[in-house]
Amino acid sequence: MDPTKLSSAITNFVGHLSTIEGEGVKIEIEDVEYSIDAEKLDGAISNMQIELGNLQTDVVESLVYEKNRENPAEYVVTGIGNVSSGKITPLKFYTSEDGTIYPVVGIDQYAFYCSNDAVEVKIPENFTVVGIAAFQDCNNLKSVHFHKDCGTMLSKYCFYRCNALKEITVPASITEVGDSVFRECQSLEKATIYGTIGVRMFWGSENLKEVYIGDEVTSI
Repeated sequence: MDPTKLSSAITNFVGHLSTIEGEGVKIEIEDVEYSIDAEKLDGAISNMQIELGNLQTDVVESLVYEKNRENPAEYVVTGIGNVSSGKITPLKFYTSEDGTIYPVVGIDQYAFYCSNDAVEVKIPENFTVVGIAAFQDCNNLKSVHFHKDCGTMLSKYCFYRCNALKEITVPASITEVGDSVFRECQSLEKATIYGTIGVRMFWGSENLKEVYIGDEVTSI
């Protein structure tokens, strides 16, 4: 839930209290005492519940979307809602309350940090970034699939210590890779790299047995 919108909803509720004065219920908020008609109070609370419910519209298909801090004309995935299947499959486009359609361009930094709900992740072709430590310490994450044409930048530590991950393929379209992207992934056994190899990319991944490096890779 957007903290700014939540604060606005609470402010509207408190402001409404002065308009429904009457006998029946006494409420004190920030040292201000309100004497309020009980029936009108019920109505005010109902209105606030509706308003709070409307704030949840940024949660779509069990993922949370917010405007990109760097570009308000874009949206990014900022967290997880209620994902019983553990499958993280972001939308390519997000439709706001007013019907405006925005491109979803990536996963924000720390979006799923330490989440035990993430089991499988699919990164679509239009994504440009997986943020810093986006999936760090997601110990149940078993599968990460990048679309073969995605130009995603893998920021530092984005899959750090994902200890259930056993295999990874980095397509040639990924040319920007930060520090320690798959560092200390203790179950990782196989890596196929067609794109860029980053600094300390697999450092501490002690069970890595097989690494295939494609012809597209020009430097290590």
